[in-house]
Amino acid sequence: MKESAICKNCGNILPSSNFEICDACKKNHIISKFLKNLMDFLGEKDFFEDNDFEKIGIDEFEGYEYIWELSRLNLITLYGNKYFIKQNLIKEFIEKHYINDCEDSNVYDPLKVNIIDNPNYRKDILNLIENIEFINESDNVPFPQADDLNRLIFIGQQLLKKDLTKDEVKGINKVHNRIVDMYTRAGFYFEIFEEYNSQNNVYYKLSIKGKSIFELDEYNRNMGICHCILEHEIFYRIFNICLENEEIKLDSIIKIMNQYDLKLNSEVTLRRRAGCVSSWMHWIFKLMYPHKKF
Repeated sequence: MKESAICKNCGNILPSSNFEICDACKKNHIISKFLKNLMDFLGEKDFFEDNDFEKIGIDEFEGYEYIWELSRLNLITLYGNKYFIKQNLIKEFIEKHYINDCEDSNVYDPLKVNIIDNPNYRKDILNLIENIEFINESDNVPFPQADDLNRLIFIGQQLLKKDLTKDEVKGINKVHNRIVDMYTRAGFYFEIFEEYNSQNNVYYKLSIKGKSIFELDEYNRNMGICHCILEHEIFYRIFNICLENEEIKLDSIIKIMNQYDLKLNSEVTLRRRAGCVSSWMHWIFKLMYPHKKF
């Protein structure tokens, strides 16, 4: 007869003492992780669409599985081609079902991102834009499409420990290859990541610039990331428009992007890249004004 055990989350009896969390709690925990990732991605928006799955970091098939679960739990409603979220119910679900010690610390988890509220960010970022020097844009690196800067920072933190293969970067992020490409290319755009081939594998490592940033404490590292963004003239101009208008509007971002030759082949692609820019602006403004909505 198998020895029984108790789920440390809900108290139900488990079939074996080898397991600490029951299947139901584990499933709800996974859904709560997806919901937090989704809420972070949406910002002030209250809906998402099918083409947002890739930006969130999951493939379309997996996305539809989440849609089915969220519909079953009455956490979203479908109207037209958009899925509208029920924010209060989602927050309650996350608070109830996320299990703090259920995760591997070496795997990216948006629920564990906690940027320290520091009043110096506003002063130092405003000082930064007064003294920034623009870099020359490279024709060899595509315009970035990595929405979640915290994920990019997490990859950088892991690369500080050791160089990683593409499969290892994929593993610590729990995403498919296309998402790995999106985030490593963003690292190339910032000139903080480099790649090389060894033993038939592609490896990623921090550049000299990347090491100088990721060896810093959290505050100065975040300031270093701000510098990496704002030293690109297009992001500098977009940041200043958002600062002047006290809002982050997609149409204003697109208007500036259209003034540059970004080699984007369609209006749809342009709007998707603008979504990335918007996410980066929200990240910077959250440092500067942690209690204000943009």
